[in-house]
Amino acid sequence: MPKNIFDIICKTCGGKCCKYYIFLTEKELRRLLKTAVKFKYKKQGAGFLMDTPARGCDFLDHKTGCRLNSRQKSLDCKLFPLAFTYKNKTLDFYLLKACPFWKKIDRQCIDKIKAITRRELKSWTEKEKITYSKLIADYTKKELLKL
Repeated sequence: MPKNIFDIICKTCGGKCCKYYIFLTEKELRRLLKTAVKFKYKKQGAGFLMDTPARGCDFLDHKTGCRLNSRQKSLDCKLFPLAFTYKNKTLDFYLLKACPFWKKIDRQCIDKIKAITRRELKSWTEKEKITYSKLIADYTKKELLKL
């Protein structure tokens, strides 16, 4: 397996995951608004949802992948194909089967994504965590694999 499985998966996939709404905190939204790329978003609870058109996310280049570096990306993008729910200060992680390569994501990669998530969630408000969790709760059980 390559050092970073996403270097292969994401380039092979062509951005299928980049066709979903992307959750943004207020801080992430402000950071993305500083880029030269225009995109649509709407308020959603304590956060925002970036609209991804049928062709995919406005930050997606179909030849080279995401135009954003890791400091610019939202946690929602870094986290995929994982998602979390937050309840009573407890995180539960899920693997989203929407990723066509979800079966190829190994434990080491999952653990790395979980660590990134825990670190970045320190800057999220309680309300942002709850808003994101409500969005994930809308998925059906067959779309999620609890980790």
